[in-house]
Amino acid sequence: MGRAMREFITSRDIELRWALGEREVVLSPGDVVTGEAEELAERLGMRIVRLSETGEAFAAEGQPSGVAPALRPHDDAQRQGPVPAQASVHTRPRLDLAITGGVVVLPGEGTFETDVWIKNGRVVCLGSGAPRDSGRVLDAAGRYVLPGVVDPHVHLGLFAGLEEDLETETRSALLGGVTTIGCYLGGPGPHQSLLERLDKIVEEHSSVDVFPHLIIGTETQLDEMTLYAELGVTSFKFYMCGIPGLIQEVDDGFLMEGLRRCASARKRCVACVHAENASIVARASRPAGGPPADSAGSVPGGGGTQSNSYQVGSQGQLRNWAETHPSQAEEDAIRRLAWMTRVTGATVYAVHVSSASGLQAVREARASGLSLVAEVASPHLVLSWDSDRGSVAKMVPPFRSEEDRQALWRGVEDGTVSALGTDNVTMTREQKGLGGSFGDVMPGYPAMATHLAAVLTEGAIGRGLSIVRAAELLARGPSEVFGLYPRKGTLLPGSDADAVLVDVQRRTTIRHDELGSRAGFSLFDGCRLVGWPFTTVQAGRVVVEEGRSVDRSRGRLILR
Repeated sequence: MGRAMREFITSRDIELRWALGEREVVLSPGDVVTGEAEELAERLGMRIVRLSETGEAFAAEGQPSGVAPALRPHDDAQRQGPVPAQASVHTRPRLDLAITGGVVVLPGEGTFETDVWIKNGRVVCLGSGAPRDSGRVLDAAGRYVLPGVVDPHVHLGLFAGLEEDLETETRSALLGGVTTIGCYLGGPGPHQSLLERLDKIVEEHSSVDVFPHLIIGTETQLDEMTLYAELGVTSFKFYMCGIPGLIQEVDDGFLMEGLRRCASARKRCVACVHAENASIVARASRPAGGPPADSAGSVPGGGGTQSNSYQVGSQGQLRNWAETHPSQAEEDAIRRLAWMTRVTGATVYAVHVSSASGLQAVREARASGLSLVAEVASPHLVLSWDSDRGSVAKMVPPFRSEEDRQALWRGVEDGTVSALGTDNVTMTREQKGLGGSFGDVMPGYPAMATHLAAVLTEGAIGRGLSIVRAAELLARGPSEVFGLYPRKGTLLPGSDADAVLVDVQRRTTIRHDELGSRAGFSLFDGCRLVGWPFTTVQAGRVVVEEGRSVDRSRGRLILR
């Protein structure tokens, strides 16, 4: 039957026991106390007592270690922050799935050699020795078991119907270990009618869970933000610099009002902001001697994107494209955004920060106490404007210099960056305009399937980033920002049973036709990435094995 089950004691357990009048916590061999629980117990004067294997009670000198010998941390375990509470389980339930023999990654806490027990789509406990009547035992020996990846920055339904994109792109996401997405939804009209249908659309067409963000670009949408929040959408997107033909930019007065409404809402709301100075971009994009262009290089009245200065052939295309969206435009917009954050008191999420100077502006804002959170898109951590990807890598914001890329990694490592997303924009080769003039190529690419592996390849393997920090950025961080934690972003008991098994020694050559996207191309075609998911578990069901879809999952709409 295996060893007795281990219990995790968290700060919420300590609070409850204190409220019930208990002044002592007795631990069985193998039980785990989280770092925050230890600190709270010490502040309250509660005594933590451990029982030896023989039943003898003892208390460690000074502060308890927090991890009992029977459930030892893996060698790279780190203690970086609080862990949420969960129900204690003292019986052996009949499980639907047990993930055994792996190294479990708990973001913010460390890595542990333990098993994950799953029933009814939830993690019920972390223990050893799965019950013999488990529905299925999944052997994870030699692999890390991470929480399912939460991609907070996804665009679907721009170049095809939302239903079609959900069908193909969320299956592709699962191949890459992404089990939950934050999807930006827009359009010129009121959003209420879409929200009334969205639950059914997601249930019928998505393979992953979806939490929606709404793009706010009109006065009607601005006026209805309170309604949207009451309907369960609490994150809103504003463009300080628009995407011509797709999304209109807003002025600072409009943005200030949006931030005020986020700050004053009954629920906690997050303002997601694309931060670039539109007038700087327009002037930088104009043809030599011509009028200012818009933010994608399209000259007013010119009949589309013109042959601007960035059209110089394959060598240097990405560098010259970056000059049309200079880093100064990003830095200026973020500094203005920081001032607006200070004035309004809003919680602000700066999406896809791409430059050293832009990230420094975020760092200074956070140091002054502002609730300004930075996201970096994973492709910007891997590629620079010196990449050989050419037109495939045309994006807004653009890939920048190697110095900028290294600065983004420093922000990842020092905590300035709170979350990683993809900024996935699905379009076919024809819709993107590949094969034609660089100036006519649309910005955007599919990126969900390669998100996790790209971060592990460049971060964990290339730079020594800990697997725990990677999981914080890929799962817990975005879950905390958008109010999903601890349902998402962890594998502690009570969380949704979304998990991904990876082997950081395994290398996989990327071929776009194996990624499941309708796009027909990938940024990483032909590249060898490590950490490719062996297995993806969605809501307690094994849906991907050995890189192949083996079961169809049904996603859920997450309202907050």
